[in-house]
Amino acid sequence: MFIRECRTVFYNHLPRHTVSGNDKGTLADRIGWVIVHPNLYSHVEARISHLPEVKDLIDVYRALARAAPSYGVIVGYNKKTSAPKSEKRKVDQVANEAYQAVIQVAEKVLSMLANPQIAGALSDLMPLHNQHGTHSWGHIFWPQRLDNYPEPIGVDSSDEDEDKDESSTPDPEEEAIK
Repeated sequence: MFIRECRTVFYNHLPRHTVSGNDKGTLADRIGWVIVHPNLYSHVEARISHLPEVKDLIDVYRALARAAPSYGVIVGYNKKTSAPKSEKRKVDQVANEAYQAVIQVAEKVLSMLANPQIAGALSDLMPLHNQHGTHSWGHIFWPQRLDNYPEPIGVDSSDEDEDKDESSTPDPEEEAIK
C-alpha cells in the first residue's frame, strides 16, 4: 500500500545511514533496499521462491541489518554510564570494530546478491533510477509506478496488512532498545 499511495520511503531500515555515494543508487543499493524493507518481505519471498540458494543470503543480509543499529545503542549507553574513560574507550573501540565487521560482511553478501538473476526476480519491486531523491537525513526513493502491484503467492491481503503498511517504519536504534 505504501508504494501505491506514493508515500516517501526512507533508507532508515538499512544497516547504514548513507547507502551509496552514487546519487542514483547502485544495483546493490536498490536490491538491498528491497530485501530489508519490512513492508516488502513477503513480496521478496514470493519472487525468490524458485531460487533457494538466494534465500540464505537474503536471511544473512537481513540479520546483519538488524544487528547494525546495536552500535548506536552501545555508544549512546556508554556515554551515559559513569565508567572510567579508559573503559569507555575500550567499549567504543569494540563496538566500532563490530559495526565495521557487520558492514563489511553486509556489503560482501549484497555484492553476491547484486546480479542480473536477482535483479530480474525483484525488478518490479526495485525503485527506478529516476525515482531517487535526496534528503538531509539520508537517501530516499519516491516509489510511484507500482499501481498494478500483484499480491505475492500465498499471502492474504487482509486489513491487518493494510494496518502494517500505514504505520511508519520504526527507527532501528529505537527498535534495538526495545
